[in-house]
Amino acid sequence: MNRFFSSSLVVSFLYALLGFFFLNVSSEYLLLASAVVVVSGLLPDIDGSDEIPSRELAGLLAAVSPLLFFELYPGLFAQRISRVALIVICCYLLTRIVIMKIMRLVFSPRGMIHSIPAAVVTGQAVFLMFYDLNLVDRSYVAIGAFLGFLFHLIIEAYSGVDFVATAVGESVPKGGEPVLKMFGRSWGATAVMYCSMFFLGVLIVREVFPNLGVSAELTY
Repeated sequence: MNRFFSSSLVVSFLYALLGFFFLNVSSEYLLLASAVVVVSGLLPDIDGSDEIPSRELAGLLAAVSPLLFFELYPGLFAQRISRVALIVICCYLLTRIVIMKIMRLVFSPRGMIHSIPAAVVTGQAVFLMFYDLNLVDRSYVAIGAFLGFLFHLIIEAYSGVDFVATAVGESVPKGGEPVLKMFGRSWGATAVMYCSMFFLGVLIVREVFPNLGVSAELTY
């Protein structure tokens, strides 16, 4: 975990310099993007390939999920404290236990979570999460999430670059999967990842181009 954390810090620092000197990004969003890069750089291990970061990241997601819930339903803030506490506890348990268990069942260690489509999905999810930013800042933060995730894969892969899920390179365990890949050995996990990428992509297109008819069912 230490090598991924330290490398994520370096990538976040370089990315912040890029935003400051060339993109004129405000200091608030520079810090936000830097934090996103670091967190995204640890995300691939959420599939349980490394128990410690998987547990810590699950705790982080469990802490953030109530904030997203209250953002979607702000009227709940006016409810009694007991109801707010119940919502926070339910979000925590749902994220920390249920969702993480499902992810570990669907995605095997070094499976499709360790893939280029997963890096794309991470960037897409971050883009949709920060909907209140302008397009430039929003894209900057989302690209940072993608790069943080991707650099984790690159560091772990070394020479194990293979787009057909055939293990190559000294860094890939014998019989294991490479991490820089487009398709995994499990077609179910691959289908889930590509469906997620397509669905999030449609949502992004609808937000960026609201007048563009993606399909008859997907227009506002």
